[in-house]
Amino acid sequence: METTAKNSPDHSLHLVVLVPHRDCLPLLDEYRRALFAAGLAGAWSFPPVAPIALLGAPLPAGTLKALAAELRRLLGNRKIVSGPAAGCVAPGKTAGGASRGIRLFGPVLDLPWLPCLSRLSLAEETLFPWEKPVLAPAVLDPRERVPDKHIPLALSFRAAALANLVLRPASCGEAGYSFAWETGPLFWLPKP
Repeated sequence: METTAKNSPDHSLHLVVLVPHRDCLPLLDEYRRALFAAGLAGAWSFPPVAPIALLGAPLPAGTLKALAAELRRLLGNRKIVSGPAAGCVAPGKTAGGASRGIRLFGPVLDLPWLPCLSRLSLAEETLFPWEKPVLAPAVLDPRERVPDKHIPLALSFRAAALANLVLRPASCGEAGYSFAWETGPLFWLPKP
């Protein structure tokens, strides 16, 4: 679900995300169904993308295009591969400015060079870089445990894009799975 619902900007998270080619969507949907069946109610609460960095503001088109070219250079002809699932926290703020995180759980992408890229290319805009980005993650309630059972996802792809993503909680409560998101234009990694 992609929506443009507008909520208070104090609750919005600005992210730069890696968007796999739409050919990956059937496998990602199957994986999200498996997460939901395993008891993760927030399996459909985050878009089928991998957050790379939390930003203070959306990146300009020129920066995203240059970053996509740099990602391709670092990847070369290698594919992006999903690994075992893990949990992580996306930092955020409440309306009063207090720190509040969104817990995510999903398959970690094997991108070992990503921390260097984030430090070099996104230094001024980055509030939080993901060292191990998770793809199409489930949103976990603060009281929810990470599943003990491993739910595998065997996914590899070369075609991917970068985009700005705005994620907004649909309510101001401390817990919940309802988010609205808006994805900006896609900047595809050049062909190897």
